Amino acid sequence: MSQASCRRSPAGLRGVAADACARRVLGGQGQLWTEYIATRDRLDYMAYPRASALAEVLWTPPGRRRYADFLERLAALGFPTQPRTWR
Repeated sequence: MSQASCRRSPAGLRGVAADACARRVLGGQGQLWTEYIATRDRLDYMAYPRASALAEVLWTPPGRRRYADFLERLAALGFPTQPRTWR
């Protein structure tokens, strides 16, 4: 998750009041296309930090989101917080 993603609101559509839009949002979805992911390690690297970031944006109120805290929680769970070199 980037710092910009951390500031986004899933209900913030252009031209629509956030509270009016939020009442209509039922959930969220994240995609990961795996055609070019060759190994389980690469899949884990691509999927779990993104799923965690999606959960952070969907379930944490905007005023309580802190990017540094998010990275700290990922690291505590054993997920990489910096890109790896893949071969």
